[in-house]
Amino acid sequence: MGLSSVPATNAAKAVPVERAGEMVMDLLRRNITPSKIITKLSIENAIAGVAATGGSTNFRPSPACHRQ
Repeated sequence: MGLSSVPATNAAKAVPVERAGEMVMDLLRRNITPSKIITKLSIENAIAGVAATGGSTNFRPSPACHRQ
């Protein structure tokens, strides 16, 4: 089960949240920054994934994305 599919009130939410934090820290240790992995295709895939699960497609990139 992915993070977005676990209800906020469910105790199981802590497991994917902790794993996501571990993954972020691993990327930082390896000097893998957003500018190295975010591409037009990755944004399009994210939008498709959100749309497929019934979420909003109102994507607003952070100012950091614009500076890259």
